[in-house]
Amino acid sequence: MAGIIFSAGRLSDAFVRWSLLACFAGYYFSLGIIVAVWTDWLAHLFPHKIRGKVTGWAFGAASLLSMIGAAVAGLMIERLAPGTAYGLLYVLSGIFAILSMGFFLFIDDPARHEPDVLLHIPIRQLFAKVLHSLASPNFRAFLIGRLIATCGFTILPFIAVYYSSEAGGGLSDDRILGYGGGPLFGRAASQFAP
Repeated sequence: MAGIIFSAGRLSDAFVRWSLLACFAGYYFSLGIIVAVWTDWLAHLFPHKIRGKVTGWAFGAASLLSMIGAAVAGLMIERLAPGTAYGLLYVLSGIFAILSMGFFLFIDDPARHEPDVLLHIPIRQLFAKVLHSLASPNFRAFLIGRLIATCGFTILPFIAVYYSSEAGGGLSDDRILGYGGGPLFGRAASQFAP
């Protein structure tokens, strides 16, 4: 995405828009695939007694850092040319992602010491598990609820568009991004709660 933004002057506007949307969709698709497995893997690293607290603190810390990141991004957008700011933000986010994933190399996973653990599930078995899950009314209700909640959050970009308009106060991009980190404080506070 950084490469597309840095090359935007030499590419057509339509290509830039569609390429960025495709990259963003790919990011969310990949995140959707891994987040459940990743959360399950994180949970098994800790005893049941402290698992909820550790998970809450981890997500709380992520929310606080996201809030700080939004403020820094707002300052960068305010002080740099738009193409430079957004391109650098994508480069920085990539660097932070690689660094954060690197820390997982230092985790001693208990499953590595268990000889009967199946590390790779064949594709056919994976689809069988998906179909088995879909057969459960409880899982279908959860899935429908999750989809409805996700659809509700699709309003967020329109909130940003509203506040950038004259009717919404004509806020600049840097202010919208900086203020957008505010709700993360409430999320962090709830996740740190005992």
